Amino acid sequence: MADPEPVPITRTREFWTLVGYAAVFGSVMGLVAYVFLAIVAWATDVLWTDTDSYGWFAGEPWWILLMGGVGLTIGIIRRVLRVQPVIPGLFDEIDERRVEPAHVPRRVLVGFVSLIGGASVGPEAPLASIGGGLATWVSERRQVSESVAETNTLVAMAGAFGGLFSAPMISALLVVEAATPEGGRRRYAVTAIPVLIAAAAGFAVYFALAQTTFVDVYQVPPYSVDLWDFVVAIPLGVLGALLAGLLGFTMATVRKGAMRFRSRPEVLATLGGLALGVIAFALPLTRFAGAAELTTLLDHAPELGAALVIVLILAKILAVALSFGTGFYGGPIFPMIFIGGAAGVAVHLLIPGIPEGLAVIALFAAVPGAGASIPFTLTFLAAMTLTLASPAEAAPAAIATAVSYAIFTGFLAPKPHPTRPTEGPTPADG
Repeated sequence: MADPEPVPITRTREFWTLVGYAAVFGSVMGLVAYVFLAIVAWATDVLWTDTDSYGWFAGEPWWILLMGGVGLTIGIIRRVLRVQPVIPGLFDEIDERRVEPAHVPRRVLVGFVSLIGGASVGPEAPLASIGGGLATWVSERRQVSESVAETNTLVAMAGAFGGLFSAPMISALLVVEAATPEGGRRRYAVTAIPVLIAAAAGFAVYFALAQTTFVDVYQVPPYSVDLWDFVVAIPLGVLGALLAGLLGFTMATVRKGAMRFRSRPEVLATLGGLALGVIAFALPLTRFAGAAELTTLLDHAPELGAALVIVLILAKILAVALSFGTGFYGGPIFPMIFIGGAAGVAVHLLIPGIPEGLAVIALFAAVPGAGASIPFTLTFLAAMTLTLASPAEAAPAAIATAVSYAIFTGFLAPKPHPTRPTEGPTPADG
């Protein structure tokens, strides 16, 4: 006797329960993202008198003391509040599908101070912690099933990203791609549809308040796509993998050296802050997550020159490694986007025959697409955030990202899997 046909997932109670949670969590996290980012922006403006410097040694000497003080503050917070030495990274939390609610306030406080203090970290990790912690707390209070609780965690994270990235499809894709859903098409539908609803709800609330989006934020010259661009995308992808590998190696080296200070977080974070301050004094564009700084770099690339841009890329890699390795907390995606975009600028300056638009969009996607193991998300994000005359201009970026992802995960990534280590440092270990 043939097995009965399974009931369509959209006719199950679990599905519609998740849809309801998605709408609520998405709306709440859109509001939370707006408030959190607004407070970060306000505090950054208060703390820093200059966020637009971009030249060689264009920083201020007092930045060194400021960032050292920020590091000391983080170290004290970690000791007094007993923050765990290794905070789970963004992709660890997505993969776990659970965030311990009691840990969230401490993580968010460390993340907030890291963000306003100029560390090379992004806001996506603190926002994911807030969303995941809220969803876990509500799910446990309401005693829902384990599968609903896990999906709620992803849903709330997607709601936060809907506000942060201002693009529901990208936010949903990021969570679903990073979560590596198991259970086939049926389980995928249970996860993906509520996540998309939450991302859309988060975006709707955020946009209603902020009236801004992340779309077309980076201006690059358009170019006419031809077959040769797809050939050029291959070595660009190789370069993207090498940069992701260099970032992973640098993070591993810094974290290994920092192990001796694990019992003294205030010393470790202060040393890290002072080092970040020196780098920021020499190259101001290494400060912060890198989203606004990439815009400045694209606007002033010709006057900076290829040599300085290359030094800036290496300095940013070191700044990211120091930020994650010495006790600061945040997300890895935006810093890697800056590294990739800057690498595209450098390629065009060194080889003017390669269009700037092609080089920037390809490496913008290839470096974080490989380092964070979310190639589809970064290809779409690059297509949406870089001004393009035609969607075809983003097609070579897909080739570059695929090549970068294959080479990095196949030959350069540390083991275990680069985005889900136990404690090992990798580009995605936010």
